[in-house]
Amino acid sequence: MATGSEKTNEDDGKFCLIKGTPIVTKKASYTVQGLVGEGSFGAVYKVTEKDESRLFAMKCEAKASKSLPKLDVEKDILIQIGGRKHFTTLIDYGENKAFRYIIMELLGKNLSDLKKEQPASVFSMSTGLKASQQCLMACRELHSIGYIHRDVKPANYAIGLNQNRKMIYLLDFGISRRYGIGPGESTRQVVFKGTLPYASTSCHRCDELGPRDDCESWFYMLVDLISPMGLPWSMARDADAVLAMKENVMRGKVVTDGRAGIEERTVAAMTKGQVINRSSTLVSMRAAAERIRDGTAGCVDMRGFRNYR
Repeated sequence: MATGSEKTNEDDGKFCLIKGTPIVTKKASYTVQGLVGEGSFGAVYKVTEKDESRLFAMKCEAKASKSLPKLDVEKDILIQIGGRKHFTTLIDYGENKAFRYIIMELLGKNLSDLKKEQPASVFSMSTGLKASQQCLMACRELHSIGYIHRDVKPANYAIGLNQNRKMIYLLDFGISRRYGIGPGESTRQVVFKGTLPYASTSCHRCDELGPRDDCESWFYMLVDLISPMGLPWSMARDADAVLAMKENVMRGKVVTDGRAGIEERTVAAMTKGQVINRSSTLVSMRAAAERIRDGTAGCVDMRGFRNYR
C-alpha cells in the first residue's frame, strides 16, 4: 500500500508520488526518494528499504489508465528469467487503490542517453560491438523462455551500477508477449508495435512476429550505435517510406538519405531467420560494422551465422 502522499489524475491515469511516500508490501517497507522518469507506461521512482541501505527502482502503472495493463507481463517475465545476467532482479511487487508496482534493482543510464554523451554522439567501434554483443545475448535469453520483446532499441538497454557497470540489461517488457503458433491456430493479424526506426519489416506489415524480428531490430540498433550518420531513415516519419527503404536494404540495394548509404546483406540474413552464434559474434559483427562505417557494406562473411526462428 501507499498512504497519503500520492496524487492521481483520474482522467488520464497519471499520478505523482512525493519524496517520503511509504510503500508497504507483504515482504517489506519502502520509501520513495524521487522520480527517475515517466512516460505513457506510468513512472519509475527510486525507493529505499526501511533502513535506507540500498536504492531500488519502483515502476508504477496507474489503475485508472485507459491503456492495457502492462506491468503484469513485465513481472511475469522477470520472475521466469530470474538469475539471467542481462536482466535486472525483481525484488518485490504489489498494488494499492491507485496503482500497481514492481520493485527492481536500480540500473544506470540507457544506451540511447550514453550514446548522446559520446563524441559525435556515436560509440567507438570497440564499445559499440561489445555492447551490441551483450544486447543480442539478452534477446536470445528472452527468447529462450518463449517471449519476444517487440521494441528492441538503445533506450531499452541500460548499464548496471558499480561493479556491474560493464554489464548491459534488457528493459521494458510492456509490449512483450509469447511467440509461436500452436497446432490448429491461425496466424494472427497484429497492430504495429515498437519504435519506427528499429521496427522489423514484418512489424511494418502487421504480420505475426517472432524472435527473428527482435534480431532485425537489433541489427538496426547496431547500425545506429556505431555509424556517425545513423540509420538512413532516422529522420523519416512516414511508416510506408521507412518500410520501402528497409525492403530495399533487404534486396541489397544502397539506401541513402543524402548522407551515407547502407547496403548490408547481414540485415537480409537476419530476416531470413539467421543470427550470430556466440563463438563468431565479434568477428562477423566487426566485418559488418566496418563496412557500415566506411560506406562499403556489401559482402559480409555469413559462415558464422546459423538458423534462428
